[in-house]
Amino acid sequence: MMMQDTTAMTGDLFGVISVNPDYSTLVKVMNVAGTKPSLMAAGPYTLFAPINQGFVKLTQPKLDSLAKDTTKLNSVLKYHIVKGRYTKADILKALAGGKKSISLPTIEGGTLTLSVNAQKNLEISDGKGHKASVTSFDKMATNGVIHGIDNVLLPNK
Repeated sequence: MMMQDTTAMTGDLFGVISVNPDYSTLVKVMNVAGTKPSLMAAGPYTLFAPINQGFVKLTQPKLDSLAKDTTKLNSVLKYHIVKGRYTKADILKALAGGKKSISLPTIEGGTLTLSVNAQKNLEISDGKGHKASVTSFDKMATNGVIHGIDNVLLPNK
């Protein structure tokens, strides 16, 4: 079920996710990987933030591999950050008029593809064909907006 969260701004992107228990795993791995400064920069940015359950979907070998390679982990995390502030309304407007999908470049250098699936949910595909559904929208921060997703997306690299 997609929910909209128009909570008042409570700081930068990192500050907003760090006080939300749904993102505790993301906050922990961002601290380990050194991604935190990317979410504190001026922006504006859109963060497609994996909720805790999204990390559970990664296989143990993949988790172990990322834990041992903070450079790779940092790339995976930056793959969830898009330059520009894209609210739910902005995304749906871009998908209107018969467009089946839109592509947004990430700060990691890859591309995320957004589309509406058969269940009428907003879905994001990564470069490897993995998909994540948006579980919450429009958590505002001073330097961007956060949308919760139910999976960790992986760049081609």
